[in-house]
Amino acid sequence: MCSNPQSGRLLRNLRGYFSNFSKAVKQPKLYPFAGLTRKERLKYLLHELDEEAFEGDVETYGYLVRECCDLKALSEGKQLHAHIVRKRLGNDRFLANLLISMYGKCGSLETAREVFDKIYEPNVFSWTAMIGACTEHAFGSEALQLFRQMQNEGVKPDKVTLVTVLNACANSENLADGKFIHSCIVDSGLQLDVRVGTALANMYGRCGSLDDAKEIFDRIPERDLVGWNAMIAAHAQHGHLAGAVQVFRQMRRQGITPNRNTFISMLNACSSPTALKEGKFIHSFLQSSKLLSDVPVATALLNMYSKCGRLEDSRMVFDSMPERDEIAWNTMISAYARQGFGTEALDLYREMRQAGMRLGKVTFVSILDACTAPAALADGIAIHADIIELGFERDVVVETSLTNMYGNCGSLEDARKTFDYMAARNSVSWNAIIGAYASSGSGNEALQLFQQMQLEGEKPDRITIISILEACANLKSLVEGAWIHAYILGTKFETDVTVETALVDMYAKCGSLEDACRVFNRMSERSIVSWNAMIGTHSQHGIYERALQLFGQMQHESVKADEIAFVGVLSACSHAGLVDAGSHYFDCIGKSHFVTPTLEHYGCMVDLLGRAGQLDEAEDLVREMPFEPDAVVWMTLLGACRVHGDVERGRRVAENLFELDPWKDAAYAVLSNMYAAAGRWHDVAEVRQMMNYRRVKEEQGISSI
Repeated sequence: MCSNPQSGRLLRNLRGYFSNFSKAVKQPKLYPFAGLTRKERLKYLLHELDEEAFEGDVETYGYLVRECCDLKALSEGKQLHAHIVRKRLGNDRFLANLLISMYGKCGSLETAREVFDKIYEPNVFSWTAMIGACTEHAFGSEALQLFRQMQNEGVKPDKVTLVTVLNACANSENLADGKFIHSCIVDSGLQLDVRVGTALANMYGRCGSLDDAKEIFDRIPERDLVGWNAMIAAHAQHGHLAGAVQVFRQMRRQGITPNRNTFISMLNACSSPTALKEGKFIHSFLQSSKLLSDVPVATALLNMYSKCGRLEDSRMVFDSMPERDEIAWNTMISAYARQGFGTEALDLYREMRQAGMRLGKVTFVSILDACTAPAALADGIAIHADIIELGFERDVVVETSLTNMYGNCGSLEDARKTFDYMAARNSVSWNAIIGAYASSGSGNEALQLFQQMQLEGEKPDRITIISILEACANLKSLVEGAWIHAYILGTKFETDVTVETALVDMYAKCGSLEDACRVFNRMSERSIVSWNAMIGTHSQHGIYERALQLFGQMQHESVKADEIAFVGVLSACSHAGLVDAGSHYFDCIGKSHFVTPTLEHYGCMVDLLGRAGQLDEAEDLVREMPFEPDAVVWMTLLGACRVHGDVERGRRVAENLFELDPWKDAAYAVLSNMYAAAGRWHDVAEVRQMMNYRRVKEEQGISSI
């Protein structure tokens, strides 16, 4: 019996209380905890139970368990469960079913299973609750096993069970199970039900079987917005932009108004440069709706623009958002970091802190990606201090990002300290420290860590293999490289195009052109990176004709040349003295390959013309470049002037070098040698006097004998 009439009245009206808080505001005496948050109200009621101010019945406990479930309040749910057991209601199947759902939602799957196993005769709701708990936490195989066990025990699944178990089939590996459930649906005659049909279409879509998804969807007599969204999401997740757009337009013709989920799926489908036109179409559609001010939609929009390479548009969307959550801030910071705008990412991070936004794991991982050079080390250290202050220093993902940051900033000692401090490491952590040593030229340390990684039972992945091959390449260590190759043989990495490309590069840098060609010729698929490695390798080894042949073969196989490919082929032309061929390839860069010529391409052409003695053309090219020539370009031209004895041109070129870098000793040395070769000793003395005046120190030659 209720010893407190007020509490008894409160609990008798519990349904109305939880569904209509306005009563609590209008009648504070009747509702003594008016003004409290939903979580605080739940705690108040549990306190009443603790004080034994009233005795709850099954219905009362049912409402309270549902509240714990909705709020994901695990500790309160356990407290309530203890009350239920004390009141000898632990065997009540209705409450047990609700407790299973509550524990599943709160992430305590083991406890949910304990409750389930204690039910004397589980009914369809018991099974559905347990299947749902497994599905909630991506235990798909366990959910499917329960579904089969349920049928074996003669419990017939209902609509909710079928929808729940279909959600467990989330990838192509579960397609066979999904088809089995489909057969059960047909047997039950529920294939035309809107909810079941939509879940079935969604399952096929997520498993990549879009034709089956479309066939199921087209058969549903009354399709709701959830079904349309499922079809759009299915196309979007598998990169079928045209299909997603087609479904979107078909939905509009049917008079269905899109919602937040519709637009988020559509914008995710448009997240690549080739889909920018469709992304802008969705943006224009949003401008005529109220959803443009919706934070998740606006965040998806700015993410779409950033992945399409349109950072200005991303920032415009970000700045126009009336409200921003931490996801929006993190997305914008990540966009800047991902595209190499570290300064902008760091500025935004500081603004985020000043705005009082919550800094979390994603924030730190994103901003640490912006610290990729020694100049950003101070910022990286400051971020590390923020991480410690907010208690994320023991998070394995954050620690891995810190290791990577210190490695990128050239602070190998700090990278190693961070790595050694980690309580738990995964393959990504090992890759970060191995990659840091490999890319900095510390190949021996990288190889030692690779061995230690295996001794500690962590299996290398493709990133590990690529990093360790880079270490071997930098060490010019053919023995270790061949050993890594032997390790790869017979594994899934043997036919991985990225690993094969790294092998080609390793063998080439170690001087084994024959092995590089052998790996390249066996490749079933060749990326532009692998072609570039072979073209560059032959060019570096002086086999210029073969380098040009490979470039032609690459084009014949419809592989589009990039900036690096043209550097390789122009370098080959330069060293082979093929002026006409080099000029042809240089003209092709912007015209037929849609690659913008870079300073390096111009430098190759200056070298080509200079070696051929066409100094007028070389100097004209330098002065007509669309950007300021650097010291490397001027030194290339100065070297050509020395070879061909053009002293006056050499003087002009040297003056440009002195303006760029007055302390570059090489320019003075080359000019002095040119004057000496021409017998102009007075000019030699002037150069030496200029060096003394500017305190330029000439580096001494060192013999390696």
